[in-house]
Amino acid sequence: MTCIAGWVEGATVWMGADSAISHAYMLRESTESKLVRRNGILFGVAGDTRAKAILAHNLEIPARKKSQVAEAFIAIELVNAIRVAFKESGMHTRKDEHESVGVTLLIAYESKLYIVGGSYAVYRTRDNFAAIGSGAELASGALYALKDYEIKPRERLTLALRAAAHFNPYVAKPFVITSL
Repeated sequence: MTCIAGWVEGATVWMGADSAISHAYMLRESTESKLVRRNGILFGVAGDTRAKAILAHNLEIPARKKSQVAEAFIAIELVNAIRVAFKESGMHTRKDEHESVGVTLLIAYESKLYIVGGSYAVYRTRDNFAAIGSGAELASGALYALKDYEIKPRERLTLALRAAAHFNPYVAKPFVITSL
């Protein structure tokens, strides 16, 4: 359980994550961030914590083709590489011809946010923000309510994560916030 929230401001993407890790009825504070930065891509990981290690250390990030638009690179090249890395690491499952993984990703790339669901579907929203994890609805509501206020991105994400932590028992401080 977690909350990862992202905010796009101009050419910069900001992303924040909580530090809660949970198992059954136990909640602990992680010593590691749920955010991974590699090759100009920022990943936020909600779900199985092993996925973060795979993205940080095992994922072979493909080269983007010169004529390829960012959306195609993320949805085809990068997600296929993620699928292969998860499959090789034993995280990937297949049932009735459907592939899935117990992870949702928030990806920042070239001033945009992408959500990758457990079935490897990639999508973007019309908003300049997105959130994933068990606190996603709470953080999204806070970001929407604050969207017309002049607030620095770091403070905006902190407020959204605080709202999620206040109402969701599986979201907790400290918060890690970074930009790309």
